[in-house]
Amino acid sequence: MLELSNITKSFNKNKVLDALSLSIGKGEFFAILGPSGSGKTSLLNVIAGLLKQDSGTVVLDSADVTDTPPNKRNISMVFQNFFVYPHLNVYENIRYPLRYTNFYKKEEIPAKIREVAGLLNISHLLYRKSYELSGGEKQRVALARAIVKSPSLFLLDEPLSSLDYQLRLKIRAELRNLHRTLKKTFIYVTHDQAEAFYLADRVAIMSNGRIIQVGSPREILDLPNSLFTAEFVHSYYNEIPATIFAEGDILYMDSEAGRMKIDNKMTKEKLSTQRQLKAFIKCQDIFPTGGKGEASSDNVVQFRARIMDILYISDLRLLVLDNGLRMTTFLPDFSGGDEISACIEKCNILLYDEHRLLGTLG
Repeated sequence: MLELSNITKSFNKNKVLDALSLSIGKGEFFAILGPSGSGKTSLLNVIAGLLKQDSGTVVLDSADVTDTPPNKRNISMVFQNFFVYPHLNVYENIRYPLRYTNFYKKEEIPAKIREVAGLLNISHLLYRKSYELSGGEKQRVALARAIVKSPSLFLLDEPLSSLDYQLRLKIRAELRNLHRTLKKTFIYVTHDQAEAFYLADRVAIMSNGRIIQVGSPREILDLPNSLFTAEFVHSYYNEIPATIFAEGDILYMDSEAGRMKIDNKMTKEKLSTQRQLKAFIKCQDIFPTGGKGEASSDNVVQFRARIMDILYISDLRLLVLDNGLRMTTFLPDFSGGDEISACIEKCNILLYDEHRLLGTLG
């Protein structure tokens, strides 16, 4: 559906897109996720034709559109600061993209506008002025204006960032349903991890103009392929410094969470002793146990720790422990100051050097 090959773009010798290649399938909901300044919006503007790349090609629906102007690319874009024409009512706002096109016959346009308005639940607003609309209603009008010309590709640049939290959640759910209804390709740029992982079939992680990892939300969250990705999705993980050392032929990892034997053969082949690494453990992969437990050489690592703090995330509890780890639980019978036993499967402990994933502990 969309093929980007070796896209490069610089501003004043500052490379914002660095030989970037990406393939997105027809009908996908694809999210581009990364910190501010990673090149997300620049990439979206190159796809739309609003920004000319220095090198590389853009292929859309098997046609090379590298030099095709934006109005000829059959793409609709919804910007971060969604714009509703203040002098037009909702009906005229939605109709605006059809003024200078021949997508529909003149007599077909009113029915199409009402169809799109019904899809976004704004039929009752068609003759209201923009100043009479709430933020959420304006966002729906901007989406309707993007949908009305039936593009093959939708580009959305942080379209929910200016909405309040509850409204974001509501429209986020509506966007997912809209994608399923339209069965079109959506490319969604955001720095909000929860938003990307909720909406997307696949996610690309960007940094310094490059794609670091592409995968399903589960693939990225379960196995970040680089230290950058692991640190970027850090809110889901514990990040702990670790030292590798040997006792005879046995390799161990020493950390605040205890001493742990390294059993994974592939991981051991990449390690040397007295090496400083980082270990990542997902908060949800630490479980409370009933035993006393010490760090063991089996497939499960056990430890004891004291609860320093408890944070509430909906009906989930995040326990902050005195050994630097955090764990999530639905169990209500914990209090600050309690000493607990907990365990982690070694296959859920990921080791990274300064750049890459080395492997799991077991």
